[in-house]
Amino acid sequence: MIIHNYNNFIKEVKKTSNKIFFIDGPRRCSTNYIRSCFYYMTLNKNSIVFIMGPTPHDPVMYSIDGKYLHNKNVIHIVPLRKIFPAIVSSLIMRDKDFIELSDNKLYLFNEIYNFMLYFNLNKIYTNVINVPLEIFNNNEEKIFNLLVNKNNVETKTAKFTKDDVIKNLERANQLGYGADFYLRYHSYPIEEQNSEEYQLTKNLVENFVNKNAKELIDTISKKYENMLEEKRKEWNILN
Repeated sequence: MIIHNYNNFIKEVKKTSNKIFFIDGPRRCSTNYIRSCFYYMTLNKNSIVFIMGPTPHDPVMYSIDGKYLHNKNVIHIVPLRKIFPAIVSSLIMRDKDFIELSDNKLYLFNEIYNFMLYFNLNKIYTNVINVPLEIFNNNEEKIFNLLVNKNNVETKTAKFTKDDVIKNLERANQLGYGADFYLRYHSYPIEEQNSEEYQLTKNLVENFVNKNAKELIDTISKKYENMLEEKRKEWNILN
């Protein structure tokens, strides 16, 4: 199902009784990768929603009072990864001369705040499921099938080939971003690039993040590690 904005999606979903996956998470947490995996793994494309308009990765737009987030038939999948590399990656994408910009501290803490909002959505709403990248990667089919069966999503599973998903993502990024350094080197965040240029920039950003938010990020990281262990046990994923 292709919808042009989130509000239209909420209106459309009221017309159906079928369960639908909606996937969105913080910036640089592989939302596009997990969306693509779900898309490739289902033959019923109406069981997953793609928002074609701007996607701000801002959880505030989803907030609503009640047991469910907007509609019990929408299963909100929240991609997450360890917060430190996610924040570093987001800052690298922002601007080549980020160190010299006066508002970068504000941007840094806004990204941390957004991450925490997404991270805690599943504690508020029963139809929100956190999917950490560290567990999802190499367990795509297993987790997809677990979520389909547990949430009674009506779909048939298609053959999944991870290489095809990655190639299509890379092709989409090349078409959309061209040769821009900061987007080119983040087309697929599961495997960071190894160029000297990228590593030098990454080191600068890591130092900036540690200087301004190390204690806060360490606290969130401990909570995230606890969530990882809980998910490993819940989904019986040992690696």
